[in-house]
Amino acid sequence: MFFGFRRHVRIFLTIVFGLFSVQLQANDGYETFTNLKEALEHASSFSSSNVRILDLSRQKFAVFPKEIWELKKLVILNVNTNQLDALPEKIGRLKGLQMLDLSHNRLTTLPSEIGQLHNLTELYLQYNRIKTLPEEIARLQNLRKLTLYENPIPPQELDKIRKLLPNCEIRF
Repeated sequence: MFFGFRRHVRIFLTIVFGLFSVQLQANDGYETFTNLKEALEHASSFSSSNVRILDLSRQKFAVFPKEIWELKKLVILNVNTNQLDALPEKIGRLKGLQMLDLSHNRLTTLPSEIGQLHNLTELYLQYNRIKTLPEEIARLQNLRKLTLYENPIPPQELDKIRKLLPNCEIRF
């Protein structure tokens, strides 16, 4: 057993010029990942509040770990290739987020709180079930890259998104 996980969890903690990164990979034994806080507390002597990069890809969880919302300095959040069907409204708490990868999940929509991520420059949504984006997406004035391919978005919705984000490279 390693930090409460039973199988092949590798945790990489990297400190480069004061930047903390936590990466958890290959957690094949669980469908819901709920032990992030304990892993962060025991992994090293640093405070989890300093985590800037969090990679939780391929964890097979269906619900966001509640500990994510405590990471106020988070800049990069990668939760691709999981079983997420909803993005919680609490996403709006991560004000410093610059890159958010939600690709390869089961998302059908995004909450309006996505518009509170004013520092977001990259948003990856490919391979989901999204048909529309909230109007609040227009508040993401710093967004430079948005990937939407392999989503059932109708052409008129794509036109609307282009108008809402005129300075963003949109891939669909």
